[in-house]
Amino acid sequence: MDASQKYYDVVGQELQDRQVVPGLWARAVAETGNEGAEARARYIKLRVADLVEEARIETERLQAARKRQAEAAKLQQSHTSRPAWAIFAGIALLLIITFSVILGVSQANHEVAVQGIISAAERASAFKNNPEAMKTLLHYYRATDLGTGKTDGEIISEITNLPPDKLLSLVNMEAAWRIRRASDPKPSN
Repeated sequence: MDASQKYYDVVGQELQDRQVVPGLWARAVAETGNEGAEARARYIKLRVADLVEEARIETERLQAARKRQAEAAKLQQSHTSRPAWAIFAGIALLLIITFSVILGVSQANHEVAVQGIISAAERASAFKNNPEAMKTLLHYYRATDLGTGKTDGEIISEITNLPPDKLLSLVNMEAAWRIRRASDPKPSN
């Protein structure tokens, strides 16, 4: 059966039941100039086109609803995977402490680094709404090979599109970079 045949069947049944759409019937009569077979044929074409359009709109509505459901499921899944953030933050904290002990970082710088890592998971999930955090990551990108040849807009776009685990990794690398910079002897002028 042709896909449009079902619409002709519906219109045929409507005509048999004398359940025409008044506005479409008036249009068919106006376009043909009579109320006979020509108007009836024109009405059928108009009504089938109307039903096809209604079906298209309903299909788009259903697709949009499915897309919203998929996005909600994806968001729900990302919320349920948050315990992994704690593991990443713990590992990063351990690495930073080890790294700072090896380098002999001063107590004050060590405390700053540890505080930075403790909040790394929080910063990774909330940095998009935090201009200072974005500025810090942007500065890190510019100071490393990550930002070579890229505009600020390209860097920001790249950062905002990172998956959560990569974002946390970036935040941790930035914190380690800050510790190294703090422990480097300052050049005397």
